[in-house]
Amino acid sequence: MNIFRKNKKYQLITKHTWGDTETSELVLEGTEAELKAYAKKSFFTWEIDDTKPRGGHYTRSIDGYRTHILDIVEKQTN
Repeated sequence: MNIFRKNKKYQLITKHTWGDTETSELVLEGTEAELKAYAKKSFFTWEIDDTKPRGGHYTRSIDGYRTHILDIVEKQTN
């Protein structure tokens, strides 16, 4: 019997679009607490969005007009 549960790993990713191409970039990988600490340190803002699996996403203003969006996804284990 396993008494201690393993911490789930998550990934903080951002998506870039250029024309018709969309690419994902890994920003950070770790536990949920590690990602939240990184987001707080980097001055990211949590935006509530019911369409996202985690209930929202992080954002950061680029230049006052455009917004950088970062999603938290659960790491897929093989």
